[in-house]
Amino acid sequence: MIPTLPSQLHGPGDWGRLRPMRIDGDYMQPTIPRGAVVGVLPADDYHAEGLYVVTQLGVPQLRRAQKMIGEPVVRLSFDNPAYVPVTISLDEFRDILLGRVVAVLTVLDPVRLPI
Repeated sequence: MIPTLPSQLHGPGDWGRLRPMRIDGDYMQPTIPRGAVVGVLPADDYHAEGLYVVTQLGVPQLRRAQKMIGEPVVRLSFDNPAYVPVTISLDEFRDILLGRVVAVLTVLDPVRLPI
């Protein structure tokens, strides 16, 4: 069975922009397990609730982002309840935003995809 492409991928050009990122921690479990590889499209603004890659202390980190209704703030959380969420301004979110996660990838040849 061929999976449906995420709605964020609109054409062949988007595939060239997709960047892999390995998830090293357990902070997104059970949704995304440790060691999984996600596909990230570059982004410069909040689009909708979902998974985003932000930089914290210079390190790319995966977070679930949710804009709070009626407020210019974004809640950054983890799927693993052992980790504490933070709330930042929408402008701060834009400053640290690297991309939006659009896929969890199955790596068939890790030698050719050294991440």
